[in-house]
Amino acid sequence: MHLTRFTDLGLRLVLRLGEINHGNVDKPAVRTTVAMLAEDINASYAHVARVVATLADMGVLRSERGRAGGVYLQDEALQRTIGGLLRKLEGGGEMVNCMQPVCPYASRDCLLRHRLAAAKEAFFVSLDDLTIAELIDATVANSPHVGLGMPKVS
Repeated sequence: MHLTRFTDLGLRLVLRLGEINHGNVDKPAVRTTVAMLAEDINASYAHVARVVATLADMGVLRSERGRAGGVYLQDEALQRTIGGLLRKLEGGGEMVNCMQPVCPYASRDCLLRHRLAAAKEAFFVSLDDLTIAELIDATVANSPHVGLGMPKVS
């Protein structure tokens, strides 16, 4: 299975925002900008802005404009599962597009299409027991770059 670039960026943003605020219990969330996030995860500003907007619409993070604004994870988001997050970011599309180019089996009840859909769901289910908080905790615990930002991807 291959995750879309959009989903990949969504996961990176959630991890980065979690890393920024890790250990910041009982204090207001540290806010950052879309531009700083884009630099931290080595992605374009335009792509990051689109993903931030989607994650904000989903209630995973909050994005506020203005001088005191910024982007930060919602507290409630930490208990969401990674499987649930991926389902929403990936969307409900099929694993294969039987219409581009038109497959001669598209009008039939195709076993392969059904099995691929089941495999995709099994992938998501395998991540339904992992919360965003658990992933952030494990990532921060295993990172030599805690507090230094994420290393750049070449």
